[in-house]
Amino acid sequence: MAERARQALETREAILDAAAAEFARYGFSGARLDRIIAATGFTKGAVYFHFESKQAMADAVLSGRFDAWPALVQDVRDQGGRGLSGMRLLAWRVTRTMATNIRTRAAMRLSQELRLVPHGVNPYEVWAERFIPFLDEAVEDGDAPDSLDRARAAKTIVNCLFGVLSVAIDSGTEQLVDAELEALWRLLTPGLRTGGAG
Repeated sequence: MAERARQALETREAILDAAAAEFARYGFSGARLDRIIAATGFTKGAVYFHFESKQAMADAVLSGRFDAWPALVQDVRDQGGRGLSGMRLLAWRVTRTMATNIRTRAAMRLSQELRLVPHGVNPYEVWAERFIPFLDEAVEDGDAPDSLDRARAAKTIVNCLFGVLSVAIDSGTEQLVDAELEALWRLLTPGLRTGGAG
């Protein structure tokens, strides 16, 4: 019985990976069930056993779209990340994950296409809030002045990160995202260290 449950879970995950690849490439409206089924290598019956429709697959991909983020923040903290260097590391982790993880990319595209904001929560604002403690530490450590508007700075950083990410995905240059992030960080750091005073 345990073996059957394990196989069922593996089948479901394989279907979700195929669906995510389809959604990431074509969006919800352009995704086709026949391509998803073909990509899995399973029978149509096996796929429909787990998901009754394209919408059900999209819902499953979207359901876990925020699950990984607290762990990413914790991982940065566990490595001693704090202040500007910790925020830089977190920015790298988040952007790289979004650029390279197919389920994350699919969820991001679906969210944008379907204009999904869960329970009235703006995910960009949530991310900005996660950067604010790092900016508070930068002020405590003397790497940024107390005059720094941390909420505004965090929002700007998130806007920039998602801009870099969107351009990389749209242009098919995900492999260059690290270099783009480095260039961005070189521009942002002086402004953070002077409180935006130049």
